[in-house]
Amino acid sequence: MRVLLFIIFVATVCARGAEYTVDSGGNDNHPGTPGKPFRTISKAASLMQAGDTCRILPGTYRESVALRASGTVDLPIRFVGAVNADGSPAVRIDGTDKLDAAWKVVAVNGVRAFAAPLSRPTSQLFSNDRMMTEARWPDQRFNQIWDRSTWAKSAKGSRKDLMICEELAETGVDWTGAIATLNVAHQFKTWTRSVLEHRKGSPEFNYELGERLNSGADEGHTWWDDRFYLSGKIEALTSPEEWFYDDAKGRLLFIPPDGRAPKKGEVAVKTRDFGFSGTNLEHVEISGIGFFGCTFAFRNSNHLTVENSRVLYPNYARILNGPLLEVENSDVAQTYVIGDSNTVRKVSVAYGNTGGIKMTGSGNLIENCIVHDVCWGGGLSYPSVMIHSSNRQPGDSTVARCTIFNCGNLGIRFMHQNNLIEYNRVYNTGLACKDISAIHTGSPACAGSIARYNWVHDSRGKGMRGDDQTRGLTFHHNVIWNCDEGMIVKGDFNTCYNNTILGSDGHGCLIIPTRPEPRKWWAKNKFLDVQNLNSVFCSNLVETISYRYDPLPGDQVHSNVEFAGLPFKDRLISFGGARSFNPEWIKELDSNIGAYESGVEPWRAGADWQAPSIGIELSINAEVARGWRLDAPQRAPVVRLSAKLLNSKLSAVSLNKLQQLYSECWTPKEAATRKTAIRKRGEYEAGSAEYKALHAQVVGLHRAANECLQERAGEVLAGSELTLFYEVME
Repeated sequence: MRVLLFIIFVATVCARGAEYTVDSGGNDNHPGTPGKPFRTISKAASLMQAGDTCRILPGTYRESVALRASGTVDLPIRFVGAVNADGSPAVRIDGTDKLDAAWKVVAVNGVRAFAAPLSRPTSQLFSNDRMMTEARWPDQRFNQIWDRSTWAKSAKGSRKDLMICEELAETGVDWTGAIATLNVAHQFKTWTRSVLEHRKGSPEFNYELGERLNSGADEGHTWWDDRFYLSGKIEALTSPEEWFYDDAKGRLLFIPPDGRAPKKGEVAVKTRDFGFSGTNLEHVEISGIGFFGCTFAFRNSNHLTVENSRVLYPNYARILNGPLLEVENSDVAQTYVIGDSNTVRKVSVAYGNTGGIKMTGSGNLIENCIVHDVCWGGGLSYPSVMIHSSNRQPGDSTVARCTIFNCGNLGIRFMHQNNLIEYNRVYNTGLACKDISAIHTGSPACAGSIARYNWVHDSRGKGMRGDDQTRGLTFHHNVIWNCDEGMIVKGDFNTCYNNTILGSDGHGCLIIPTRPEPRKWWAKNKFLDVQNLNSVFCSNLVETISYRYDPLPGDQVHSNVEFAGLPFKDRLISFGGARSFNPEWIKELDSNIGAYESGVEPWRAGADWQAPSIGIELSINAEVARGWRLDAPQRAPVVRLSAKLLNSKLSAVSLNKLQQLYSECWTPKEAATRKTAIRKRGEYEAGSAEYKALHAQVVGLHRAANECLQERAGEVLAGSELTLFYEVME
């Protein structure tokens, strides 16, 4: 019996594997025990075999851990980071190194800057853990990454290899050789190109040719509202928070936010792309890791799990030309896992100028994650979340219960067959481009994919889209509001039912194209003469069903409820901060119409946790969608804001919120009285007693409404925008 017990004990210990401890204050010459831990995670990783566990104590680890060993289904390799009381990671893998050199005062472009020696270029610089901006024109601080006014705008005459911008001439700089970041033409892609020729004082520059989607158009209005900025030249270093690497002199130039000389170790530069990486791995688990200035990436690996981790400033690409799908062949660092049956769970990815999380392969899962403030340039190549399979094999992957917001382009992009997108909340997408959708797929390869039970709102483009040549796609039980357009499903053999769509007044809420499929050069499948001939659209609760002048496809569109023009604001209820339908309203219509059913607890979308704040309030100033807003009191303002507000430096988003609030400050009776008084005032000569009396009446009404606006401004504005509002109203 004793021998048997001993054998069982030994077998249990062997099955459990070895356990190593890592402490940032340890020593790699130690045995890696709790009493004598290793200093680096890499040391433990070099020793680990199937069944082993690495426990990482709180601290900062400036290293890149390259994994080589695999586990098995019963004996995974595990890296477990210590967590704080609130469950957040207490371990930080840092992709930056601190600069310990002394800074010297220098004069650059007529401004006071500081210089420190640096032997090689960097792509990111941080001051006290806050990201600074590489010198560029026009200037942009980090908190303005979503302010489109910080991009220069093209003028009439621009074309696909020529930029014209009058403000450029005023810079007095020869920009030849600069890097031009271009969001041009179709504006759902962003490129970086070299400035080939520019003359000081000229409003024009030539750049290397870029893609034009085979339209053949060299010039036209689509090139006259483009956006761009220039970097890569020392002449752009002019403002606080900007830096520039002077390669000729091997030094870093920096204008600190407060103007004082940085202390030693206060500034850090990015030196490593990945905190964890590996190729050809099996059954590895990573948990409780905080990444700063780096991220994780795995290729050709299966059955991996990354969970309960936070990725902050994961990547920064100066050259935005990465391919859409083949991240493994891209020179742009991104957060990705390539392989099958992998899981990314309860991970936040935030503040990267490329994409969020990409997974390639079959049977992968992205679950309960938060991705926000990514894809600052607006390039289609960098969606916030992407799942797809290689070689057009079935995807069978899932994105579930994620919260995705503040995206330059797409929120979720899924490609290839049998993918599932469910219970996600996606909003504030398309902040840096045009012609996008918050949830996007397309082509016949998406057949069998389903998007259901999602909340989608405040997209500067479509809410949900099945794009060109879509086949076999299903959208059901989604709620979409405040998007430029609600839902569009192209192609054929699609199914769309029990969706609720409102506050989208571009071409319609539910958009059903029936015209012939457009002949696009990249499409490899047979074009349809009639779209959606075999698709089904039923039981949807929407404002309108339309697509330009296309006729609806007949009997396949049935049992829908259109409510264009009907009042419904008082029939809404707040679910966890999101606006959605009151289930009681559903009872008045039909329990089988729309995304919610009467008598059933309303479902919720999004992650069940919140990502931590970094204490920086971002200013969002993007183009407002064409459609009317869900929370607007009516389609047109009762009375417009004053000229001093409209001409102030308040963001477009803030002005939109103030306009809605200001309209609420006018009762219908007061608005009618004002209108009548203004009309009658015009019947009298200025200065007459009648004119003065009517004018005083109008002024009094405006004064009361402005007082109401000032009292309630805090309901819709905060921070610097609220302060600016009160300054303007003084």
